[in-house]
Amino acid sequence: KGRVFFGSLDKHLYAVNPGGELKWKTRLDGPIYASPAVSAGAVIVGSDGGTLYNLEAATGKITWQLRPGACGASGEAKLRGFGPERTRCHLDGSPLVARDGTIYLASNALYAVTPGGKTRWSFDLAGHAFSSVTLAPAGDRLVVGTQRGGLYGVNISGKQLWRIKAKW
Repeated sequence: KGRVFFGSLDKHLYAVNPGGELKWKTRLDGPIYASPAVSAGAVIVGSDGGTLYNLEAATGKITWQLRPGACGASGEAKLRGFGPERTRCHLDGSPLVARDGTIYLASNALYAVTPGGKTRWSFDLAGHAFSSVTLAPAGDRLVVGTQRGGLYGVNISGKQLWRIKAKW
């Protein structure tokens, strides 16, 4: 109770007790820019290495991991990417856990992941999402923005409802 979980650019996810004592730290495959989600005794976080992790909240043990995107310097990711490796499949935004346990996260696509770590569906965003996914109060649609100026509304089955083009 009261434990705080946070990621760092040093590639570790940390758990700190209410009194400030380090409970555990676990090394992941890349820097962590986003806040983790905590749900049902698990901590869920994405890394800039392109992996989504599910860890035991009590111990920091990795229970499953998923690489939802095609990370690599080839194909469409290379054409759309930037940075030293020319890709943007990194998971920069915070994961969102819905009431039914589905995990939603965004990268070059919007992903729905089962509580067991399997991809349920993905929706191509035609650009990298730096933001976290938002779930509408009714729980029936998701909203996410991309670096290319698109704001998408997608239903929880992965179908586009609308898109707004915005300049930035």
